Amino acid sequence: MYSDGKKITKLLYVIVLSEESNAILEKDKFIKDEVISKEYANILEAFVLKKDSTETIIVRPLEDPMHSTSLFGTEIAFFITYIGIKLFSPDLVLSIGYAGEVLLSEDDKPLGLGSVVIAREHSVYHRREMIIKFYENTSQGLYPVLSCEALVKQHGFHSYKVGTSNSFVRLDTIAITKKIKVVEMELCSVARACLYFKTPCIGVKIISDGGNQDTTEEEKVQEFLDSLPLLKRKFFETFEIINNYLLSGNKSVSDL
Repeated sequence: MYSDGKKITKLLYVIVLSEESNAILEKDKFIKDEVISKEYANILEAFVLKKDSTETIIVRPLEDPMHSTSLFGTEIAFFITYIGIKLFSPDLVLSIGYAGEVLLSEDDKPLGLGSVVIAREHSVYHRREMIIKFYENTSQGLYPVLSCEALVKQHGFHSYKVGTSNSFVRLDTIAITKKIKVVEMELCSVARACLYFKTPCIGVKIISDGGNQDTTEEEKVQEFLDSLPLLKRKFFETFEIINNYLLSGNKSVSDL
């Protein structure tokens, strides 16, 4: 499906929450693409970092015009990925963002806040159900992602299947039933857009919400808010590690 032997020189990061992208933009010298940001001024903005013969691009949505919050979820993730690939023609797309952890059993060991997970095999809309069997796989997505076994091994990251939904819930019983250990709100839609362009996709998820099933809904929200300073540092560190890894040593998709 992909041009496995082509050298990777251009990366596109799809980052939905402004709190996530700011962790990178505040530290690295990205330049805002004024032409594209103006053309899509009501929905997204793009930032570019060029170094030697490589290029790193970040696309992110603007705030929700009614509620003045960061946009999130499957719809905006698909749209900005589709537009980003169409405009920049990257060699590789990365969906990077915070995610929740699910404890699958009493014996399941927690990954812990700040742990980095690389999505494995395929993405999935794990909370979608379809009674018409012909459409069952389509409703779940099952779009491919690169497992990046060499990257996982070299940097001690974790490797799990990742589930996508539009819900942030205290206890994801559906994920537990389907053995989905990591849940978030964008990856499957990013991978779906990538498939249209035959562009490889990597899911990079940083655990921001623990799998403790004893916490109340209010305690779970507070846990996330309290951990943001740590997660912000971890977000930038993870971006730097992965970006340097992908753009060094003349790597191709088959090397990952």
